[in-house]
Amino acid sequence: MAALPPYGAMAVFLIPGALLLPVKIAALYLMTHGHPGGGLAIIIVAKIVGTAIVARIFTVCRPSLLTVRWFRRLYEWIGRVKTRLYTAIKAMP
Repeated sequence: MAALPPYGAMAVFLIPGALLLPVKIAALYLMTHGHPGGGLAIIIVAKIVGTAIVARIFTVCRPSLLTVRWFRRLYEWIGRVKTRLYTAIKAMP
């Protein structure tokens, strides 16, 4: 994945969402048919697994993604916002 071109790497980010959509629909089905706990558990596990997969993909593809100008600017802006929020939270009593 690290050798993918920038927009190819961005396309890879769609795969976890596409794979988890049927799982989330199944969880919704369970919730609407009297199994809210099971449905909620499936959604929570799907979110955790999806987040882990996307984080790994981003880590591997970051160098390629950062060659896209608008993506780099967005990435740096999010980093600045995160730093500002973290600093404000640390300054709280």
